[in-house]
Amino acid sequence: MKYAILTHDFRVLTVEQGTILQRHPEAGIDLTKLVCVTRIGLAASFTTSGAGDDWFDFDTARFGRATPGGFIELIAEPSMQGTLIRYDGRYLRADPNYIVDFVTQLPQLWETFRLVPLETFGRLLKIVTMAWAIGGEDGVHRFDVRASDFRSLALGRGRVDLDSLLIAAERSGPMPTSFLFSDDDKVSKAMLVRPVIVFAVFGYGESRTDFEISMASLAMQGHYTGDIVVVTDLPADHIRALAGLELAPRIRVIAASAGDQPAVSLSLLNTDLFDAYQPVIFATSDVVFDRPMATFLSGAAWCLQCSHDAGPERDGTQPGLLMIPNMARHGDNIRAALRSIWQREPSPGFGVDLEKLCDVLHRMHDLSADPLSAHRSPETPGSAPKGFRRFPQEAGRAQAMRTYLDTLRGQT
Repeated sequence: MKYAILTHDFRVLTVEQGTILQRHPEAGIDLTKLVCVTRIGLAASFTTSGAGDDWFDFDTARFGRATPGGFIELIAEPSMQGTLIRYDGRYLRADPNYIVDFVTQLPQLWETFRLVPLETFGRLLKIVTMAWAIGGEDGVHRFDVRASDFRSLALGRGRVDLDSLLIAAERSGPMPTSFLFSDDDKVSKAMLVRPVIVFAVFGYGESRTDFEISMASLAMQGHYTGDIVVVTDLPADHIRALAGLELAPRIRVIAASAGDQPAVSLSLLNTDLFDAYQPVIFATSDVVFDRPMATFLSGAAWCLQCSHDAGPERDGTQPGLLMIPNMARHGDNIRAALRSIWQREPSPGFGVDLEKLCDVLHRMHDLSADPLSAHRSPETPGSAPKGFRRFPQEAGRAQAMRTYLDTLRGQT
């Protein structure tokens, strides 16, 4: 079995050009280039995490052997909550200057490590690189791995003990969606915030123009950093150009013909495309985002029902946004609702289908106006922005959207 090696200041040992280095566990780290402790019966030695065995040569201090180049001792160190790694009377050390070597001095924190099963470390890496909503706190938070150690990690205003994260990583599926932790005798829960927004854009007319303005607002006022899926009959490069430089790398384009647009857009809910996201938001292109998305993404993480923005009375207004907290809890309801809609009549359009889906979910007791309706900005001039504003289907809508966005820019 292979174990990743964490240093006391929460770095991980990696191998580059055959030598051992320290790296912070951040997005982009190569999981095939980790230094691992590999157990062979009662013995242990160093290998890499990639396919096959690439053993460490203790004489040259480089990887590349086909067989073990020596064996290490693993010594539990309860007082420092870690493990000492000894070879030939010397202890492995990872000092603050990113140097890794063996020393003869008595072991302290620099010579103490945490060994984490390789599969568990892969899930732990996902946890520490994702965004989280914490119960009782506003906003969305990320781990600060550079202010962390192998006992606890910095998150929001507090710290999360590493053991809580390892338990979550071991018990979860490929993408952990929540974990419990204690800080100062207070038990808290963190929920994953990994959003995706889905748009349908067809033709070179109003939909295309509205989408361009909506994307500008999502970047400038919404400060959005999640993923975007666009179902469209337009070229992918054109869609990314409309989205702008900031959001273009976050866009995944799903090609569809104009006649298939409604069915393709919502039928994506019948696939596993959104299984790793929390929440999933379907949006029409007539929405201008006027406040940071974190204002309702943090609340969305705790929702027990899907949410729409058409108001609590469902007065016939078509929803502009539908928020699905996650597919794990709501996928079966969503798929059953879509089957019910499409069995009765052909799909007439994306917006109408979105409204019908909301109606069916409401009858299934899986739809609420909260939290989205509370963040829908009023159309009254001078009203304070709450999160997003929809613009009715009428002449001059694109210009009205641009004017509103320009006003918001002038206020910031």
